[in-house]
Amino acid sequence: MDTVNIGELSVSRLIIGGNPFSGFSHQGSARDMEMRHYYTKERIKQTLSEAQALGINTHISRADHHVMRVLLEFWDEGGALQWFAQTCPEIGTPERGIQNAINGGASACYIHGGYMDFLYAQNRLDEVPPCIDMIRAAGMPAGIAGHNPRVFEWAERT
Repeated sequence: MDTVNIGELSVSRLIIGGNPFSGFSHQGSARDMEMRHYYTKERIKQTLSEAQALGINTHISRADHHVMRVLLEFWDEGGALQWFAQTCPEIGTPERGIQNAINGGASACYIHGGYMDFLYAQNRLDEVPPCIDMIRAAGMPAGIAGHNPRVFEWAERT
């Protein structure tokens, strides 16, 4: 599979995401619950292994305890996907999510898109650069996500 470089990391052009593993369907609470029931730890690890066998080398998912536990087992069982961690506001501050990413073995980390949109709406984007510095200080590529294009316009100017 073709790869691109992000910093010093070689990243497959197709990345496997983790929303289904955490029950985020964006299709309603009933579908979310279906996903939570379907994606047991074993099914998640099987899906990650199948993705790796197809040449995917990167997984993007939340820096929460559920994901970190499953990835730890996956890696302990020989899995080798690199993890790009997304902070998750419901576990606390972005700094907490970043620390989870660091402690959990992430290869890169980015700030959650909904949280970035919130900070933009609250005129609090000045809180982001220290978070980016924290990620970079841990030796990881750092980034942001968002749904509002103005978040990215701000990032380009910063």
